Amino acid sequence: MKLIEHLQHLLIPTRLKRTIFFLLFDIVLIAFSFFLSFYLRFGFSYPAKYRGHFLIWLGIIAAIKITTLALFQVYQLNWRFVSIIELGNILKSGLISTAVLYGFNLVIRYFWG
Repeated sequence: MKLIEHLQHLLIPTRLKRTIFFLLFDIVLIAFSFFLSFYLRFGFSYPAKYRGHFLIWLGIIAAIKITTLALFQVYQLNWRFVSIIELGNILKSGLISTAVLYGFNLVIRYFWG
């Protein structure tokens, strides 16, 4: 009986559980989209020389994207009442994270080869 009560307690929605859920969901989506982009870029093959770079870049991309989403307070949203302002914050977060990643990529390419 205690196990059932414990499981029922875990299913009660809270702000922390919702934030963790969306955070984990974003990590999975970022990883999947980066993995798919790698396969599309190389014609559905995976060159061995990029395997080490994949995990490093995945960590960098996930950290930057999640940080910008958190800075724009996307994880604090009540998704039932999302307005144009929140949509703008999501778009700004995406644009800023993309610009930061692009700049980071340029720096690495031109200074470290």
